Amino acid sequence: MTNSPPPPQAHEGQPEWQRRDPLAAQAAWLEREQPAYLVAALGRPRSPLWRALALEIERYRRASGISSRVSALGPAPPTGSREGREWQQLARRIAESQGVAGVGFDDLCVFPAKMDHVQEHAALSLLETRRWLGVLAPREIQIITRMPTLALRRHVTFAALLLSGRPNRSMKLAPLQAEVADVQAHQAAHEAAVREVRARLQALRGRPAQETGAAAVRLSARLQVHQAALARVPVLQREVERLQAKLGRSGDRASRSNGLHQLPVAIGLHSAYELARRDLEALIALERDPPAYLAGALGTVPFVAEGRAAWREGARLIERYRAEHGINDLGDALGPRRSGDKAGHARQEVAEQIEGLRVALHRGVELGGRDLPDELSGIDFGPP
Repeated sequence: MTNSPPPPQAHEGQPEWQRRDPLAAQAAWLEREQPAYLVAALGRPRSPLWRALALEIERYRRASGISSRVSALGPAPPTGSREGREWQQLARRIAESQGVAGVGFDDLCVFPAKMDHVQEHAALSLLETRRWLGVLAPREIQIITRMPTLALRRHVTFAALLLSGRPNRSMKLAPLQAEVADVQAHQAAHEAAVREVRARLQALRGRPAQETGAAAVRLSARLQVHQAALARVPVLQREVERLQAKLGRSGDRASRSNGLHQLPVAIGLHSAYELARRDLEALIALERDPPAYLAGALGTVPFVAEGRAAWREGARLIERYRAEHGINDLGDALGPRRSGDKAGHARQEVAEQIEGLRVALHRGVELGGRDLPDELSGIDFGPP
């Protein structure tokens, strides 16, 4: 997938009005491809405002030489500079569209900082320990999945705080039969989603890649999110059995907090699923069309799960670092070495983490029966 819209060209299937209007053609391309950085900043396409802001972001990116696939605007330039004023002006417009006072780099980046990423996964696990899938109507879920990433992260944080702040006694006394129903409902809902996505992927086969590439990436990401959720179902079942053995038949009291928290927790759960999907969309796009610096630093994507997970984590670290520090060097994953400042320490830390991931990458490639290139990494890791 390309980083930004190609120059508009007339296609046979394009409406006549789009052929005459290059901006309309560009906006249509953005809506179809849904680049990860635009989805993070603006949410899913849904309105003329989305198209207008998407075009404005693209104009800024081209004028500023931003090539990051995961950050809409990159780091904020110095406040007093012309570039800084343009960045602030555009960020203000994006914030207004989201209904917030302001947005920063983290709010507009697909990949959160490492600690925030860990917390998001922990929140998803917490939210999935009870059944909230049937609370919202499909239309309400669609509204959530179209929201900007900043709004989704706030929903997840709020829902996780609600659950973690509940008295332990109320959780232990939750009805055990309801717990079993919760597990079954999770499984049925995710299995239905997997069947639907597989059918849609099957329908795309045989069609031109130019038309189906972006849709296939989004569907693949959605499929993997639901498959991962299904993999957690046995964990929930074991937890139910543990509670059943511990509490016997004493768990037939209603939990008042469940009813009070039902709606915000349901919103938080679907927000967490959408965040996981966006993360995977960006990673799958990088796997399918890796930049030279990623291929040089991490090699090809292993077939086996362990190696693929390590490759994705390395790609996430590299892309996050490059976006945060405005690195556009196509040959070096982390750019030139720096020392004695905050950026230099951050670079060294990321380089050390990637070096650790190379062990898992080697193991994954060996399990897959393939050899890594002789020269794997384009990163200067510093002194041993």
